[in-house]
Amino acid sequence: VQWLRLRTECNDGVVLTPDHEVYAAPAVLGLLPPHTKFARARADAVREGDFVLDARRCGLDEPRLLGAIGTILGDTSLVLSPTCRGVAVPPAAALQGGHTSLAIVDWKLEFFGAFVHRVQSVPPTVNVICGVPTHSQEFHRFLSGMSPDLGAIYPWFYHADGSRRLAVEALDRGGAVALAWWLADDSCLAGREGRETFRLSAERYPPGEVEAARDWLASRYGKI
Repeated sequence: VQWLRLRTECNDGVVLTPDHEVYAAPAVLGLLPPHTKFARARADAVREGDFVLDARRCGLDEPRLLGAIGTILGDTSLVLSPTCRGVAVPPAAALQGGHTSLAIVDWKLEFFGAFVHRVQSVPPTVNVICGVPTHSQEFHRFLSGMSPDLGAIYPWFYHADGSRRLAVEALDRGGAVALAWWLADDSCLAGREGRETFRLSAERYPPGEVEAARDWLASRYGKI
């Protein structure tokens, strides 16, 4: 078996097989251009000077942690580090998400800074359902580095079987800031002018946990 060592400016690198895929992007005049799309590439296709997503375990300051809690409640998933699956080591996890709105993705990238990068988007598709063509929009994706702070809150968002969880602990920790992020991801205005209300999507969560979240919201913000 042939092995390669992929080194970066930030660490001594990792040993992997030539066909192992990483997320990489070519440099332009030695720089990483704005809105760069990182794409999957074989390890033996990465060249000196290319940029590779760094999986160092990064800590999050308070504003970014609250933003992460909110966007995970919304449209973003947590990816647990492979080294933490079934092994007694400090957990680490990464943000993985996206949106059909490039503006929303760009705003999240600006907020989280170098911790989060764009990756290759999913192009528009046309599917035929019951003889009727349906069109999907381009889906702009992003991925973060691994963080022990995200690993620590992983149990708030996932049950042991991997299904999504809506924990009151996440709402308590995130507070109004995380709620604002969740609303930005998964809500819409409804009702007549002057009597508008927010509709917050929570279909991915178990009914009992949704009821508990509704009680939490009602106890802080009034009738739901």
